[in-house]
Amino acid sequence: MTEASTKAALRRRMLERRRLLTAAEVDDSSRAVCARLRGLAEVVGARALAAYMAFEGELDVAPVLRWALSERKAVFLPRFEPARKDYGMVSVTDVERDLALGVFGVLEPLARIPWVPHEELTHGDVTWLVPGVAFDQTGNRLGRGKGYYDRLLSGTEGACIGVAYDWQIVTVLPVAGHDVPMHVLVSDQRVVDCRTRSAGDA
Repeated sequence: MTEASTKAALRRRMLERRRLLTAAEVDDSSRAVCARLRGLAEVVGARALAAYMAFEGELDVAPVLRWALSERKAVFLPRFEPARKDYGMVSVTDVERDLALGVFGVLEPLARIPWVPHEELTHGDVTWLVPGVAFDQTGNRLGRGKGYYDRLLSGTEGACIGVAYDWQIVTVLPVAGHDVPMHVLVSDQRVVDCRTRSAGDA
């Protein structure tokens, strides 16, 4: 089996499992994840959070974003740019009023709000909360296969935190050269510091 087919099979399996979650399961897991994120030094000490809005059963981190705004932190969220068929990040001040449904049915910042320059996103005081289809113990991430987040995270010096259901964390994933690893994984059951682990850890 090739690396691409292995990734595709795992992606299908994980997305199917996520589709079967009940709303109550998603809510309970999201609350647990948000509680752990609020206690994480990389989140508490950040000047800004670059995050996401949950879609199709992803863990909902919006409560953490509301808290961050109340603490006068900046919050950056992704918006699709049709002209270049890719995502950029936008600064929002209200996670309700500043968002509308985007081209893929995901809540995105309004079109009138300007983009954040990429160089501002790479600063060490910007912490990223990153969704994924699967992660492994050393921080490798499996996304939807389009490379959007790998491009957004390119050159970043801040902490990259993978947000996952615990069953999304596997022992090892196939890795490509352009993949950007996570520093920490936060699930509904635990926090995994990937910086202290090696590929042989279970």
